[in-house]
Amino acid sequence: MQFIKFKFVSRLALALGLVVVAAVPGQAGLIIDLQATSAVGATLTNNKLIENATVGAVINFNIVAQITGANGTPGDEGLVSVVVGFLTSNGGPIKANVTGRTLSTAYDATGSGLGVIQDRDADTDLDLGGILANSAAPDWFTARADTAPSATLGASQILGTVQLTVTAATDGSITFNASKRSSATAASWQEDGVLFSNQGLANGFQMGAPVTISAAVIPEPSTLALGGIALAGLAGFQLRRRRAA
Repeated sequence: MQFIKFKFVSRLALALGLVVVAAVPGQAGLIIDLQATSAVGATLTNNKLIENATVGAVINFNIVAQITGANGTPGDEGLVSVVVGFLTSNGGPIKANVTGRTLSTAYDATGSGLGVIQDRDADTDLDLGGILANSAAPDWFTARADTAPSATLGASQILGTVQLTVTAATDGSITFNASKRSSATAASWQEDGVLFSNQGLANGFQMGAPVTISAAVIPEPSTLALGGIALAGLAGFQLRRRRAA
């Protein structure tokens, strides 16, 4: 019942253009969330929905760390480091390449890195991160706090940005989201004043809701021509009727 309620609330928030961060009800921990901030050649409906994307559209995202403890004190939460990649859904009608990424100056300490842009899932578009879930750390986007090994405090922090460029767009949609590197040190964060370092959902490290990107449906020239012929024929028919009358 909780899951159904959460799905309803998430859809309602998307429809109203609200900021959406996916979290399991009652689950404290770390969420890495992609939030769309701008779109050129597409419509930014809200931070989780991009519509009317055309070829060449450029979409920018913030990479946001959300840390939630059980005691409700934001000053007790913070992040040391996290290692993630970014991936579009495989086989969709839209193709998009990761074409840029940056690190926040608060998370560019020694050991951080921008990762490698490459096709991770053999769908011909470019993602960010390792081919395998346990690929070497330099392949991944790695944010490490300048305060490490202590956490930089804050319940919600921008770690950097990532940019996506649409290279093919037909009717339909794809999703874009963060993904984990399979490593016991994939994330280190402070929760309720206590440091955690682990990777599993059961241990409180998860990804936020994906961003959905849908394409604008542009009629083919032949379709436009047929439509013009039909309108011309209709106009001629109406004219003949008036003359007959």
